[in-house]
Amino acid sequence: MIQVLRVILEGAGLVGLGLLALPGLFAFVMWLRGPRSRVAQAVEDRWPRLVFLIPAHNERLLVRSCVRSILDQDYPPDRRRVMVIADNCSDETAAIARAEGAEALERTDPERPGKPRALAWAITLVGCEGVDAFVIVDGDSEVASDFASQLARFGNLRNCAIQTYNGISNEYETWLTRLAGLLTRLRFERQFPAKVRAGLNVPLSNGMVLGSELLQRRPWGAFSVCEDWELYAEYTAFGEIISYVPARVTSQEARSTSQSGTQRQRWQAGRREVRLRWGPGIRAARGITLPQKIDAHLELYWPSPAVHMALAVACVGAAAFGGASLLLLGLALCAAIGEMGLGLGVIVVRHPQPLATLRALAWAPVYTLWRLGVAVRARLSQRARTEWVRTVRHEHR
Repeated sequence: MIQVLRVILEGAGLVGLGLLALPGLFAFVMWLRGPRSRVAQAVEDRWPRLVFLIPAHNERLLVRSCVRSILDQDYPPDRRRVMVIADNCSDETAAIARAEGAEALERTDPERPGKPRALAWAITLVGCEGVDAFVIVDGDSEVASDFASQLARFGNLRNCAIQTYNGISNEYETWLTRLAGLLTRLRFERQFPAKVRAGLNVPLSNGMVLGSELLQRRPWGAFSVCEDWELYAEYTAFGEIISYVPARVTSQEARSTSQSGTQRQRWQAGRREVRLRWGPGIRAARGITLPQKIDAHLELYWPSPAVHMALAVACVGAAAFGGASLLLLGLALCAAIGEMGLGLGVIVVRHPQPLATLRALAWAPVYTLWRLGVAVRARLSQRARTEWVRTVRHEHR
């Protein structure tokens, strides 16, 4: 009986490691294919007309710096508008926005609160006439001084979506923000450029840019608790292009696990709802390539890097208990986490504070257990699937 159990554990562990190797194998195959350019961008206007939309619910602590960063950009003032959407606010968000020089749109609809509906309302109110693209920036964020000019160098913004570099403004605050910063750098400095090179869409998040012709062709219809993932899935299913420009926007990361828990539960639960709604459509879509379908499924279905690592460790333990050889285990583990581990290694070496980042990595086991708990709670929580819960903000240290 024990021998049978050992055989089962060894087989299960090795099969699990093989499955965990699939994202790395896919990335390697995409690299072998070489660059895939999907569109030739024509520069029709040196300075595109941009509308910055800042959805904000009770953001008095941080909205001032957000507005200032956008208004202080090296960009022609007559080619951009800055609009704060004060959504069901009970504080001075709108007044602060106006005092800093932005327009403020005050929305009062307590029966239908939340960022997705606020954005849909504002885009309808403003309209697409005379606009090249809408830039959506969260109220706790700041943009770099060359943010808009980098977008201008992309070319024609009207016909596609673009994701910018969504970094962390308080990356060096705690061990948790350092680990989040490390994963963010892996995402935006390694993975997204590789996706663009392979002709694949990148997911959307804070700092997304939506072209006016794209919005006329596919009006805003994302109202889930994870509207950015929903837009990514919808645009991908219909063959729309989502590119990447490393124009930098930074936002505040939760500095403790208790502060971050509800936010990440919402992300996990919301992504599951997006999978249920859009997964079949992506699989059935005729207008997108097989590599794009595979990549979209990896984005929507695959666990987070922390959970991926935890599963790899569990599979190694099972296979080792079953009696797998060290050589076989080593090869299987390298295949399962090699691509991610190599990327993290490069990021640490190039990091402005490599030693402090390595010290933060000592917390990785704690972080991994916490993320596993978040995933379980997101699966069980009805509230996380249906209700948008604002993340607690704090002033920077």
